[in-house]
Amino acid sequence: MTRLTPDAGEASQLLGRIVYFHALLIEGAIAVLEPASPGPACCAHASARSAGHRVRGTWPAPPWTVLGEVAATMPDWYRPCPSAGPGCCACCAIAAAAAAVGAGWADAECRAYYRDPDLFLASACGTAAAARISAAAAAILQIGGCQALAAQAAEAFRPVPVTTGELPLTGELLALWDPQASAGPAPVVSWLNHCASLADARKVLLARRNGR
Repeated sequence: MTRLTPDAGEASQLLGRIVYFHALLIEGAIAVLEPASPGPACCAHASARSAGHRVRGTWPAPPWTVLGEVAATMPDWYRPCPSAGPGCCACCAIAAAAAAVGAGWADAECRAYYRDPDLFLASACGTAAAARISAAAAAILQIGGCQALAAQAAEAFRPVPVTTGELPLTGELLALWDPQASAGPAPVVSWLNHCASLADARKVLLARRNGR
């Protein structure tokens, strides 16, 4: 038995886990960066200029807005629509924020565990997070007509680029939003809940890899 998307209650818990892990472990490990230049227009604004088309479900409703708040701490990755605001397509906004979270977490973990920074890996994690989280959001919020979502539909089912044994936070993030995850409680790397920093996570990783 498989599930295609979590229900609304499950999604709220998963979004809460993103905020929890980010505030506890990731945010303090990210350098303060200058705000990035805006990205391409979301499909609501782009299509409004070209064909007058409006996408249903504008601006993410709570609790989805927490993704944007988390992503805002990673300006190097977060590139919202130049016209970002209540008129934006909710799916585009969620996908952009999820991509920032996935890429930012992967980059932060690589640096914390003394791996060489890998922009390709970070980008792949961002793409996977955007596809999986926006697919769930579209189903729950009943968003239709989003070009960004259509382009990412196949990506949501692709294998993730990392595991919890390599980058535990990023791997867990992608696994929890897996649209093909078996029904029932999702796996949680419980020792992460007792880590005070990424340095703690690194120590546990090394101990496990060395069979201790």
